[in-house]
Amino acid sequence: MPNSNLTKALDAAYDSYKSTQDQDSLFQAVYAYAEALLKAERGNSKDSEGSKEDLLQEATIRVWQKLSKFDGKSKFSTWTYAVIKNVEIDEFNEAMDERVEGPVNMEDIGDLVATEPNPETVYRVREAIENLPAKERALVQQVYTGDTVEEASIELGISRRTAFRRWKKAQAILRGDLK
Repeated sequence: MPNSNLTKALDAAYDSYKSTQDQDSLFQAVYAYAEALLKAERGNSKDSEGSKEDLLQEATIRVWQKLSKFDGKSKFSTWTYAVIKNVEIDEFNEAMDERVEGPVNMEDIGDLVATEPNPETVYRVREAIENLPAKERALVQQVYTGDTVEEASIELGISRRTAFRRWKKAQAILRGDLK
């Protein structure tokens, strides 16, 4: 958390902005606050300087874009803190998406089913799918009907990230069950 002087300066800059519309002073105060907050939280993290700067710029821009939505029910610094935290959460979710996603096709289950499966293999695959947890089974069944994982997420009313996580979990279970 930025020190109290920065917090007070940010709140004062917002109060001044309301009466003078001095955008430069408010922007500088938001930038300094975001920089101090991110430095305090990330300190000597292994993030590259470029990614730290990108996050700082995104946080500052997001505060600026949402400024008209600030309703004054809290201190401006408290509201700004929440906006910046949401930027960090979005960045984390994007990083998780990059790790979880990637091209997905039916061959991702591996060589578990031969090119020309025999009836016993078909039975084993169907049984393994039926034994999946309900949420993963629903997704796998949707994908086996021809949807992509992304299309299945829409059909099932879940986020893309959740769908990809369930897909990866289903794959792991099926690999284990069919070996």
